Amino acid sequence: MLVYIIGITGFCLAMFQQLRNHIRRVEDPIGLVAIGWGLFLLYLVPVSIGGDGSFRFNALRELLTSGSVSSTRYSLIGPLFSVPLYLIGERIGDPRWWAEEYNFLVFGLGIIAFYFLLRRSLQRKTLHAFLLLLIFGSMFPHHVQHYYGEVFTAVLVGVGVTAAIVRQKSWGWLMMIIGVANTPASLIGALFVSLGRMMQRKRWQYIIIFFLSIGFILMEAWVRRGNPLVSGYEGNHGVTMFTPYSGRPGFSYPLFFGLLSLIFSFGKGLLFFTPGLFLELPKQIRLPRQLWECYLLWIVFLVGILLVYARWWAWSGALFWGPRFLLFACIPASFVLALRVHNAKASVFNDVVTCVALFLSFWVGLNGIVYGEYDVGICARDNWYWEPVCWYVPEFSVLWRPFVVPHALSSLNYLFFASWCCVMLYVMWPLFVRCSFRVQKLNVRAM
Repeated sequence: MLVYIIGITGFCLAMFQQLRNHIRRVEDPIGLVAIGWGLFLLYLVPVSIGGDGSFRFNALRELLTSGSVSSTRYSLIGPLFSVPLYLIGERIGDPRWWAEEYNFLVFGLGIIAFYFLLRRSLQRKTLHAFLLLLIFGSMFPHHVQHYYGEVFTAVLVGVGVTAAIVRQKSWGWLMMIIGVANTPASLIGALFVSLGRMMQRKRWQYIIIFFLSIGFILMEAWVRRGNPLVSGYEGNHGVTMFTPYSGRPGFSYPLFFGLLSLIFSFGKGLLFFTPGLFLELPKQIRLPRQLWECYLLWIVFLVGILLVYARWWAWSGALFWGPRFLLFACIPASFVLALRVHNAKASVFNDVVTCVALFLSFWVGLNGIVYGEYDVGICARDNWYWEPVCWYVPEFSVLWRPFVVPHALSSLNYLFFASWCCVMLYVMWPLFVRCSFRVQKLNVRAM
């Protein structure tokens, strides 16, 4: 216990010292302050352990209290990293309360890691815009409220690939492998990353990343269930609804309809929850080769998990806000938007499209912490028979439901609204400046 506390304290002090030294020579102090303020706001968001998170937490508690290993189908790899928080809670408070902050801590450390990994490859304001979009303009603000596994996988894979490609750190691949093992369904994403890196470097050794990911997954299954080929999902299926393919087990959903739903549906579609993903990188900005390769590997990993979950019977993530299993999409989407905001040579049309995507992205982040699964009770009626209504009908989508049924706001919600508006204006300011400059040029020509 003492070793854990000393280790965490030493790490925090070291990071604080690095940040303090860096702030003295930072080029964009407002952006850095906004990042810190955003993380503080996310800390204020109410958190809870429920749904699948309860199974993960109970399995962890069972392991630490009785030494028995639960055979539950949910991976324990991610929750094992919350052991220090649990042990601290046992000594000075409630272990459950400390564990509830786990995903917030993982995300916060991920933001810091992205900052130090990318500060030499991106202009400072572009980097700050990227991090601010992850904090304020993505699905992460909602996900950190839960004890689920998506935050751990998204952060470790995103940071791991960045460290391995941009900074040439071999431990980045280990981070990615651990993140993939925490979500076995992302194994195809790991395969695509391995193949993509092999094509980039013309070296077959990168296939080892994929095989090591398989090894971690099989090892956990062997330890917990006595058989490396038993996943715990055997026979797993959902309830029968009015949709034609409901109630079937495993990967029984048609790929075509799964892709359409995960991309275009009003309640679960990436088009609405990560609009930056569908915009191209600005051609006028020449990225360093390593950063371009990193972005491509982010994309191929996302394609891999998208193809897998499109066929999963629970592709929707059930009654969960947004496309639950595709949280990783926020990383490349935020990266594209940050580059487009600071593309001084962008056309008027591209700036307008970027502006719309930014508005929607910030609404996604704000909606996720202020409203969440607000007034979607129809989804649970008649044993979830009407749940697809919340996936496909705009008026029942979590993003648009607040406009149909008004919701009383608390003082904390008003603080969120004010902060989100200020940060959105700050991030979009380069667009406003370019727009103003163009208007002035038109006026001069007219004269």
